[in-house]
Amino acid sequence: MRAFAPVLAEFVDRLRVAGFTADVDASLLDVNPAAVWVQPREVLENRQTLRVWCYLIVGNTETFRTLQLLDDAVEGLIELIGPLPDDDDVFDLAAAVLLPSSPTPFPAYRVRVDLDL
Repeated sequence: MRAFAPVLAEFVDRLRVAGFTADVDASLLDVNPAAVWVQPREVLENRQTLRVWCYLIVGNTETFRTLQLLDDAVEGLIELIGPLPDDDDVFDLAAAVLLPSSPTPFPAYRVRVDLDL
């Protein structure tokens, strides 16, 4: 088992290289046009897997444009990490995120991602 911080740092770096604004610190995110907030959630499989929630966050725009940006972010995430599991707990399409930089919540999808430790 590796420590959590290096695993998270590597994943955030991969997201950034892929063109996302990404961080584990929500106060450092710029949601225009999109950002990924990586939140560690739990350790699974005898400490071999770190489950994270990736909040794909976009700025407050017209509804259809918001959905397009969120869909593009999901597509980019899948291109980076590969296929997502076929279970119902992978996506939360009703997420909204309140960031320290804004008094109003931003539209978001939450995607569960499992990282190897």
